[in-house]
Amino acid sequence: MSMIAKKKSGKIVEMLGCYNAEEVAEDLEHLTIVFSPASFPLKWSNSSLSANFLANYFENFFPTAEEVENDVAKRYPENIQTRLVVRDSINYIVNELMENAVKFHYNSELEIVFTLRLDREYLSFLATNSVNPDTMPKFYALIKRLTTEDPNELLIELLENAAANGKTTESGIGFVTIITNHNAKIGWKFETIQVKGASDKINVTTMVQLPVIKEF
Repeated sequence: MSMIAKKKSGKIVEMLGCYNAEEVAEDLEHLTIVFSPASFPLKWSNSSLSANFLANYFENFFPTAEEVENDVAKRYPENIQTRLVVRDSINYIVNELMENAVKFHYNSELEIVFTLRLDREYLSFLATNSVNPDTMPKFYALIKRLTTEDPNELLIELLENAAANGKTTESGIGFVTIITNHNAKIGWKFETIQVKGASDKINVTTMVQLPVIKEF
């Protein structure tokens, strides 16, 4: 899926993959973390600390496996995601998205913003960071593969390439793993501000939607 809209202000908005703009409503249960690279140096440890914090908070909205099994009153759907599964998924997805946002953030004057929202259908992860315009063709090529190819076959290929090149952080492996191992949907929103006499400023928001109810 791709949608492009150019606004009078000179901003171009483009959405790719499974980016659901309706899921960003502010009235949902959510937490937002903001990093300001211009004020403080970014540290990799912030990703794991943030992931643990968000997992600790949101896991409490979900029952344990024992609670679901012994749910005589039928308070929970039989196929609801259980607490341990949700915690593991949150930890992995938050770490992956935050590390990518920090690693590829281009403009230190812009903030890195991470939000996790919960509704009756999904846990929605949104990570926003700036992008180097020169790297956009490579990024688009990766997104095309992620949205058109079989994710399991793509994951095998990327892992084999990483092993052959000795690079365990091969670009794209984390995104594909989110899809294959966590049954989540992923999409991107690009916002480009065109400035006369200067390079375009590009922000990308990566959205991951993790189902609250198991999909069989």
